[in-house]
Amino acid sequence: MTTTPPPPPSSTPAARGAARSFAALGVGETAARLVAFAATAVMARRLGPGAYGVVAFASAVLLYFNYIADFGGDAAGVPRVARAPERVGVVAPSWLIARLGIGAALWVLIALVGLTLLPQPEGAVLAAMALVLTMRGANARWVLIGLERSAPVGWARTAGEVLTALIVIAMVRGAGDLGLVPLAQFGGDALGALILVVVLGRMGYALPVRVDWAEVRGALRDGRPLVLHATLALLSFNADLIILRFFRDLATVGQYAVAYTLVSYLANLGGAFAVSVLPALSRGMGAQ
Repeated sequence: MTTTPPPPPSSTPAARGAARSFAALGVGETAARLVAFAATAVMARRLGPGAYGVVAFASAVLLYFNYIADFGGDAAGVPRVARAPERVGVVAPSWLIARLGIGAALWVLIALVGLTLLPQPEGAVLAAMALVLTMRGANARWVLIGLERSAPVGWARTAGEVLTALIVIAMVRGAGDLGLVPLAQFGGDALGALILVVVLGRMGYALPVRVDWAEVRGALRDGRPLVLHATLALLSFNADLIILRFFRDLATVGQYAVAYTLVSYLANLGGAFAVSVLPALSRGMGAQ
C-alpha cells in the first residue's frame, strides 16, 4: 500500500498565501520607497543640508514614538485578525480608537516638550511632525494583512507617498518652507489611512465608532512587551543619527540621513516579509 507524500512546503495554501502577501507588500513598499526617495532628494536639495538635518533629526526621534502609537498592531493585531476574522467588527474599531487616542496623547506631549524645552527650530518641527502619530494609530494596515489582503496596504502606502511628494515638489522651495514638510507628511499618512478604511468598508467590514474595553485591555496587555522589544531594537538602528546631532551640526545630520535611505528601505523590506507570514503562522498555531 502506497501513500501520497505530502506536498512540499512551497506548494501548501499557507505558503502560497504568505508568498502572495509578501509579494504584494514588497511591490507596494518598493514603489512607495522609490517615490519617497525622489521626494527626499527634492526636499534635501531645496531645503539645504542644514534645514533637511532638522527634518531628519525629528524623523529619527519620532520613529520611537511611532512604535508606541502602533502599540504592537502588526505583531499582535495581525494574529488576532487571522485567527478570528469574524471578529474584525469588534477588534478593529476598538484597537483603532485606542491607538488613535494614544497617538493624540503622544502628539500633545511631544508638542509641549518641543515648543518649551527643546532648541529651535528642531523643537517646533518635531512638534508639528508628531501630528502624524495620530494617523499611525488610525492606520488599519494590520487588519488587511491579517485578512491576507495585502495589496491595498502596499498601494495605499504608495498613494500617500505620492501625495507627500506632490506637496513637497509644489510648495517647498527653500529653507523658509521648512514648516510645510510636516504638512506634506501628515497629508500623505492621512490619505493612506483613509484608503484602507474605505477598502475595509467595500469588503463588507463596517467600522462603527464603538469600543470593546475588554478588547482594548487585551491589546494593551499584548502590546506592552512588543513595544518595549521594538523600541530597544530600534536603538541599534537609528540611535547613531540622534547621537550624531550632539557632536556635529545639522548639515552633517542631513547628509548622513540621505545616505542612509537605501539601508532603511532594505530594513523595511525585511519587516514586510516578517509581517506577511504572520497570518499563516497564527492560523497554524491556533489549529494545533
